[in-house]
Amino acid sequence: MKFVDIKGGRAPVLGLGTARLYGSECVRVVRTALDLGYRHIETAELYTNERFVGEAVALAEVERAEIFLTTKIWTNRRAAHLRRAAEASLRNLRTDYVDLLLVHRPNKSVALSETLRALTDLLEEGKARTIGVSNFPARLRSLSAGSSARTES
Repeated sequence: MKFVDIKGGRAPVLGLGTARLYGSECVRVVRTALDLGYRHIETAELYTNERFVGEAVALAEVERAEIFLTTKIWTNRRAAHLRRAAEASLRNLRTDYVDLLLVHRPNKSVALSETLRALTDLLEEGKARTIGVSNFPARLRSLSAGSSARTES
């Protein structure tokens, strides 16, 4: 398996996206992928399948520490709402942490700095090993580059 370094962390280059998987099909596909050697599984709050991904990971014959698990919070939100969403994702995924926690898309009504502070708090608490943003226009990515791609050693 090849890996890429992400600000001090390591992520498998190849991963399984679960965007259109749901229910028993999601469980079966994720378990099969893990059996075949995939170690990076990506899901998101928006996909409404985190509990099925969590079930598959729990049933897999692979230790959780060997799996790089990514999830995305739907959009940047007020800090308290983002925290509740992240904690719900952790419960659904049956894990105490994710390897990569992303904000899925920007929201013009919430300051990006507030969202990044909430993500940083989750990082510092060990609920995420790496944080970042997804589907953000280049203009916003450059504004957040120093804060959004951090890891805890």
